[in-house]
Amino acid sequence: MTMQKTISLLGLCLAVTTVQASDLSIALSDKTVSLDYVGATQNGTLQMNMGGLHHSDNGDMASLGVQVSQSVNPQVQASVGFKGVGLFNDHKNSAVIALGGSVNAALPMVPKLYLGAHAWYAPSVVSFNQVKNFRDVGAQLSYRLLDNAALFVGYRYVQVNYDKQVNMKLFKGTQAGIQLTF
Repeated sequence: MTMQKTISLLGLCLAVTTVQASDLSIALSDKTVSLDYVGATQNGTLQMNMGGLHHSDNGDMASLGVQVSQSVNPQVQASVGFKGVGLFNDHKNSAVIALGGSVNAALPMVPKLYLGAHAWYAPSVVSFNQVKNFRDVGAQLSYRLLDNAALFVGYRYVQVNYDKQVNMKLFKGTQAGIQLTF
């Protein structure tokens, strides 16, 4: 799936989803662009997530999933869930069902500064087309410029391991971006 198709799918879902609050993030590095959307249902705990990542050399990734989210305390928000991930590259197109989640915490001394992390993993039992496992992990530091806009910098590592001893790093490195909340 090309990034253009991912962006079109994201736009369609934005238009038809009834949500209470939504986040739209775009992150860039020298060779990648990623776009992620998280929309909460009206009670706010069930969230739909979708996203895409395009690497100019290593291929594309598209995902769609659900997660539950909860405030652990006033400064910490956590979520867990699952998502289907499509992987499109020169080696082999494949898919996985990944389990994982995220945590975001406001730093007490600087209320507009947040530290976040995410992790998604799929073992071979929920991986298809000769995938042994999949992992997507990352951490980021964000600064809330406005009530509904933040800048962030972070590190992300996305890897797919195939049965034939092929390990493909879809992305490994730093990225910077903007998150909009509406």
